[in-house]
Amino acid sequence: MGLLKGVFTVLGVLVLALVGIAAYLYFTDYAAQATITGKGTDSSGNPYVVVTPKLLPGVHVQKTIPSNVADFVCVGYQVQFHVNTQAYRVFDKSGALVYDSATGQSNLGAAARCAASNGGGGVLG
Repeated sequence: MGLLKGVFTVLGVLVLALVGIAAYLYFTDYAAQATITGKGTDSSGNPYVVVTPKLLPGVHVQKTIPSNVADFVCVGYQVQFHVNTQAYRVFDKSGALVYDSATGQSNLGAAARCAASNGGGGVLG
């Protein structure tokens, strides 16, 4: 009986710790870091990016993005995704801000560099 109580106590503490960490990340609007590792268009012609979180490099998440944002993302760019507000910021390889979804601020020079890096073709090249 004592062993079972100990196991449940440890499990309860772990669950509370996970809930506490999740609440902290949510209420502080934690900025998760990720890298854009791929991009393209789906069968419907909608642009998407493949994002790989820095904490979980084995996880690859495909997210559809608005077509007006596609110009500002390029493979290798860094992304900060805010957990609570779901706002995101995209930075180029040099660390310069490329796009901020909260303010709509964009860097047209970065879009041109991204398009040029795709062999001069379309931005989603």
